[in-house]
Amino acid sequence: MRAMSCNWTSSQSNRLSEGCGRKLVCNNMACFKWIFILYLAFHSRLLTKDRLANWGCVDDVDCVLCGSEGENTSHLFFNCSFSAQIWQKVLWWLNIHKQVCNWENETSWAVTHCKGKQPRAEVYRIALASSVYHIWQERNNRIFKVRIEMLR
Repeated sequence: MRAMSCNWTSSQSNRLSEGCGRKLVCNNMACFKWIFILYLAFHSRLLTKDRLANWGCVDDVDCVLCGSEGENTSHLFFNCSFSAQIWQKVLWWLNIHKQVCNWENETSWAVTHCKGKQPRAEVYRIALASSVYHIWQERNNRIFKVRIEMLR
């Protein structure tokens, strides 16, 4: 059996190594569409504004959720103040007492601390997939439907 490790590549895309993302994606009991968006986020394949700007499709690269920085995967999950607030509430709900970190550190923490088939680890993986999916959906709603959901 091949050992899987969690390393970040030195490329500019900051994509997770295959083994690290696989642990959180393949061992996830969330619904398929949540897992698919999580998979795309791990591989920096979501069509964020920075990628669209590189293709010449958009001029405005500011995050529609917070408006403070350029939108990319790392910012959207969880450097953005909007998504960080949501993720902090999810962590609190899961009874995980830690500060929200950037995308790279959150996923590394998840791989280290949420291994195996323990119910707590499975719930965390589902919550991560759900949070990433719903943050992505809210981002899309604000861009394409011009609808803003208030955080409760």
